[in-house]
Order: sequence, then C-alpha cells, then structure tokens
Amino acid sequence: MTQSPPPGWTVPLRTIVIATLQRSGSNLLGELMVQTGLLGRPGEFFNPFALRATYPGQGKTLTERFELARQHGATANGVVAIKLFPEYVPTLQSGFRFSEWFGTPVWVWLRRRDLLAQAISLSLAREQGSYISANAPKREPTYSAQGIYNTMRELASRNIRWEVYFARTGIAPIPIYYEEIESDPDRVIRAIGDAAGIELGNFRSAPPAQFQKQRTACNAEWAERFRSELGDPDLFGIDVPRDRWRNIKRRLGLLR
Repeated sequence: MTQSPPPGWTVPLRTIVIATLQRSGSNLLGELMVQTGLLGRPGEFFNPFALRATYPGQGKTLTERFELARQHGATANGVVAIKLFPEYVPTLQSGFRFSEWFGTPVWVWLRRRDLLAQAISLSLAREQGSYISANAPKREPTYSAQGIYNTMRELASRNIRWEVYFARTGIAPIPIYYEEIESDPDRVIRAIGDAAGIELGNFRSAPPAQFQKQRTACNAEWAERFRSELGDPDLFGIDVPRDRWRNIKRRLGLLR
C-alpha cells in the first residue's frame, strides 16, 4: 500500500539529493550549499543514527522523516536538500514514493577519486570514534592493513550501488568529486545551482571557518605503509591471498 503525503503537504520548489558515502566531503559540500541561502540545507534525514543525534525523539516513522526533511532541509526559497547513503535508501521503499513527496530531484553524485585516502579516513574515524573535526578523538587509532583493504572494498561496493541505480533509471546526476570541492568550491556550487535552475548572483563560496580537515600526518603515513605492504603491481587478484596476509603479519612480528 502506498503511503501518500498528508493533506496540505506541499511539494518543494526544488529538491536536491546528494548521493554519497562517508568521507567524501558531504559535510563540507552541505555547508557550502547552506552558505548560499538558496540551495537547501542538506541533512541525513533518513539515517536513523544521525536522526537520534540531531533530532532526539523525532523521525521514528518514515512520515516524520519526510516532514523533518521538508522542514529542516529547506532554505527560505523553498528548495530542500537531502543527503543519502545507499544503505539507508531501502528505508524509503516501504510504500513511499519519493517523487510524490519531493517531486523529481536534482541528483548530485559526490565521490572521492582517491579510494585509498577515503578508506584510511573512514578507518581512522571509526578507530577514533570521531567523524567531524569538532569532536575530539575518543581513542588512539590502530593501523591494520587488512582493515584498510576491507574498507576499500566496502566503499567500492557501496559506490557501485549508486552507479547501478543511475544506470537502471537513466538518471544523469551531477558528478562531483571531493578533490574538486577542495580546489574550486565556487565552480562546484555554481554547477549545482545551474542544474537546479537557481540563480546565485554574485555569490562567492568559501570553506566555512569552523571546518577543519581531520587529515593529519597519520593519513599519509598509513597510506605509505599500506602501499609498501600491499602495493605489489603484480598482484592482480581482487582478493589478497591468505598467505600474503600471513607473510605481512610475520614480517611485522604479529605471528609467532
């Protein structure tokens, strides 16, 4: 049974959906969009963990999550922005038709070119229990080549879910990479505005002052160490053989 919007529901003037993964720069992109005052306020309205932290006691039903997105994801001009991770998309498919609530969205596909850097960033965030610069690390991270390798495969498989979705539907999203946000944020924001049909005027984007990169020397050290252990170009298989892991652990003194 399809769950239709409640009486009085107004479809937003425009909806912008950021299809992405963790550690792709989605928080930075969201803040840059908020700066415009015209491109919505991207939030993780369908991520139950983020909802509990941001809107305690709210968003327990899908209807409430749609209403939260409509209320808190909008700028004054009626544009709503939503951030989606692929693992939370199924929560929208229990009798809800997204288009009935939010119309035909403008899709932004945000990725990161450097998969190893993304995997290390996510591994560090998980190890430290800190996903944004405002939160101090809760513990010291422990390096694991196998952990980083598994995270790389996890990210790659989740990116494929978006790729398959866009291929299946024929949707042509705006392709944006984290590295482009770093190098030319103004061009990125204007590309989104153009696709959404929103005139930004003389707006000039700049990374928010409160945003600090969590990247430290540790990221580079882990990348160098990982490639020294698993960067053999003659290893073509998609899986690292078990004996290779044993050799690595033996060399590091982890096997007796």
